[in-house]
Parts: sequence; C-alpha cells; structure tokens
Amino acid sequence: MIKRPFKTPTIVLEAIEACRQKQGKRLDLTSQFMTLPTFPPEIFSLTHLEELDLYGQVVPEEIKQLTKTY
Repeated sequence: MIKRPFKTPTIVLEAIEACRQKQGKRLDLTSQFMTLPTFPPEIFSLTHLEELDLYGQVVPEEIKQLTKTY
C-alpha cells in the first residue's frame, strides 16, 4: 500500500486563512468539521494565535512547537 502525503482539507485551509486575514486570536478546528489524520502544518504560520481548539482531534507531538513569544 502506498501512503499518500497528507493534504490539508480545503475547509481547514479556509479556516486558517480567515484567521490569518482577521489576525484572530482563536482558531476552532474541533472535530465538528472533520477528524484530521495529521496536524495541519499551515497552523505554524499563525504567529498571532493564542488559542487553538482541537477538541475531538488527536493532539500530535508537533503541538510542542507552538509557543507564545512576548
């Protein structure tokens, strides 16, 4: 079986882009949208983000890369 690289779903990319445009402090990626098989790497570009809601998602080790700098 060939493992395909993860492609972030369009609905998630749209939510991330809307957060970026509005400079939103919170991003909701709860499982009400869908269950993500992996952590969307695009989240790391949201340097202004203060709250990331992943309720119902598997929280990966990569989450440790998200840090708040003052």
